[in-house]
Amino acid sequence: MPEKDQAGNQIKMRVSCIMIKRVTQNDFAVYEQYVSQHPKGHFLQSLHWAQFKSQLQSIALLSLDDDGNARGAMLLFIQKEPAFGVSFLYSPRGPI
Repeated sequence: MPEKDQAGNQIKMRVSCIMIKRVTQNDFAVYEQYVSQHPKGHFLQSLHWAQFKSQLQSIALLSLDDDGNARGAMLLFIQKEPAFGVSFLYSPRGPI
């Protein structure tokens, strides 16, 4: 039986799958286009910034919808602190 809201109307639901993947050379252009065209996108989230900050390990993630369209992006820098035995993750300007 379909779910109903408080007024008795049938609730319509669309289930979708979001895939998050690590950016590879094949995804470079898609990632850069998404970041550059997003209203909250910033150069500090670009892969060019990661290349400039090459002394830090970085990982770029791309979120894709069911149709393979980019829906989110995030650049992560990994700062290892061997004196404390921990690593810190930092995402400049946060995920978009």
